Amino acid sequence: MSKNYFIVYYRFYIAVSFLFVFNIGCNNQPKSDQIAEKVKQVQVESLNQHIGERFDISMFTDTSGKAVEIDFGVSDITIIDFWINECPPCNKEMSQFKKLIEGKESEITIISISVSSYDFWKSLFTEKSERYSFLTTEVANWKHLNLKSRENINLKNPISTDRLDEITNKLSVSFFPSYFVIDKNGKIIARPISAVEYIQKLKI
Repeated sequence: MSKNYFIVYYRFYIAVSFLFVFNIGCNNQPKSDQIAEKVKQVQVESLNQHIGERFDISMFTDTSGKAVEIDFGVSDITIIDFWINECPPCNKEMSQFKKLIEGKESEITIISISVSSYDFWKSLFTEKSERYSFLTTEVANWKHLNLKSRENINLKNPISTDRLDEITNKLSVSFFPSYFVIDKNGKIIARPISAVEYIQKLKI
């Protein structure tokens, strides 16, 4: 693996600072419209690249190895969570997802997409580990997928470097975790540094 991949693999995530305290009162808007309005007004530290573009990444597999397509129409917003094994900042955020989104299927879905090689990623679900215990609890609106690699599995690379190249080139992903908030039309509407802080600010 090249030096650049090691830099990406172990890069620390950026600390989140709030710029604006937002609160929304009751009104007569439909709930989906209220969510859309909150998304516009929430201000957290974020990246500006690719806002307004379609999320154009495909070829995913689930833990059973089955090919999966993403449906962004299930919830008002979908948060794509790119992550890798052995990433403490990723684990810290993911361990909080269940509490934040459970029971809010129509409002929000999180799709955690691993860039780790399939076997390395799948082992987290099959081998008992307290560190990854948050992955063993099923949450209806939290999905787990893996970027399907075209690399020779005999290489046993811990990261799918071909897919890492793809998301780096297409989406400017340079650290993990990396988040993309997607609307029902598949358009990128935000790139928060922290999904946890972003969801907390939405107050959904």
